[in-house]
Amino acid sequence: MLNMRKTCLLYELIHAGHAPDEYVKQLYEEGLPTGNYAIAVIETPKGVQDIESIWADVRQAAGDFEFHSLMMHGWPVLACFPIKKNKPCARGLQAALNSFSAAGRLARYIVLQDDELSRFGVLCLRGVEELKRKIYFENPCVDLSASESDEADLVKRDSMIAFLDRKSHELSCMNDADMPHFLIRSVIHTISRWQKEDIYLVQVTVTVFAAMFISQMIGPGKRIDDLRLDRIAMRLHGIGNVVNLAESVCGLYDQCRQQRGQMRQYPLLIQRFYRHVKMHSCENLSLVDVAQKLSVNSNYLSGLIKKETGESFTCILNRERLETAKKFLADPQYNIESISSMVGYHSYISFYKAFKRYAGKSPKEYRKELLL
Repeated sequence: MLNMRKTCLLYELIHAGHAPDEYVKQLYEEGLPTGNYAIAVIETPKGVQDIESIWADVRQAAGDFEFHSLMMHGWPVLACFPIKKNKPCARGLQAALNSFSAAGRLARYIVLQDDELSRFGVLCLRGVEELKRKIYFENPCVDLSASESDEADLVKRDSMIAFLDRKSHELSCMNDADMPHFLIRSVIHTISRWQKEDIYLVQVTVTVFAAMFISQMIGPGKRIDDLRLDRIAMRLHGIGNVVNLAESVCGLYDQCRQQRGQMRQYPLLIQRFYRHVKMHSCENLSLVDVAQKLSVNSNYLSGLIKKETGESFTCILNRERLETAKKFLADPQYNIESISSMVGYHSYISFYKAFKRYAGKSPKEYRKELLL
């Protein structure tokens, strides 16, 4: 679990470029060795797909280092950190890769080193670009884009991390309102089969998946408390079945998309729509009411909301109500059933189901964790 947490944090770094000190501090608190480190980006020979077995052999050949296997833009990356202080990582990694290259298990590779962990993302990107240039100049006809294949093919040939990286990128590029949830459920059921339905291993792997797509969607310098790794892990921990786990991750994705939406500049009408919904979400609000207030046709407004945000009016309204409910749940003077009507739900059952899907736990469980 500890290595998985480090891997999640490294994925946050890998998409952050020059990372804030907070990212680095968390990694060191998790026990990541300090000092110089190195990364290797590799290209495998045609027909060789089992990247994880190559990495396992490299780890064994290189010796006293801590390794983390990652993916960046579809390229395998191995990060190497010294267990013994001041032991040069790059030299040990280079020697191990040289032997594998001579044996025909690697086609090409790039090794880079640094001593500032805050530059980890930049170093990985530089490694990928240098390897692509090396491949191009040695073989200008080669196609450097990631190949597409169906999920069954990916499961057979890719490592778990490679598969999750592809799906995270796919998820971060979607604008449709329904397809992301379908993709998330599909990925989590695939993870469950991979992990032979061991719910603990499924939780850990799903946490990695969530950290990967969140880091790609939110991007550097935009850290959000509810989407921090420790909050994600706490939210997913203890969910005892795959269906509820998938619903919770769908809720995380919705939060993530909302945050990303707030970072872009919407047309003035959509900005006015968001302000009105935030102010009146706890009332008996309908799309027709909002359209009349904004002096536009309701069908036009509905289409514009979907086009600009990728979400429906109902989805946005429910999220605002549930975020307000979270604030009320933090105050023990409010009865949970009363909160459901205070935030605009006519039925406690409807509120309970919506909240559990959005937050990954029941209102009672959420309040209990807050007040511990």
